[in-house]
Amino acid sequence: MNVDSILQEIGAMKTKMNKKEKIVKIPEEAIETIKSNMPTSGYQMLRESLIMAIGALEKQIPKKPHRNYKKFSGLWCKCGWYLGQKQCLDIKYCPNCGQAILLEDE
Repeated sequence: MNVDSILQEIGAMKTKMNKKEKIVKIPEEAIETIKSNMPTSGYQMLRESLIMAIGALEKQIPKKPHRNYKKFSGLWCKCGWYLGQKQCLDIKYCPNCGQAILLEDE
């Protein structure tokens, strides 16, 4: 095989991969896949990068804000950022940490 035929084969493989349905469909599945395939020893940079990826994926999973009556009534993100009164909120992400916010009717 020469270089051109190898490059053509790689291109064909990429096209096939793009046409296939995604195996990992939601952030929770991606997190579980990363955790189950995490190297156990060595590869420190890879481990740290995967841990950062897990943190970023976890922020994509919407979380309910909590109430903190000691400070102000209203809703707060887990990072401690005051989001505001529920009836006034029209946000999808915390402006401070980027956590996806789940606003449900109570």
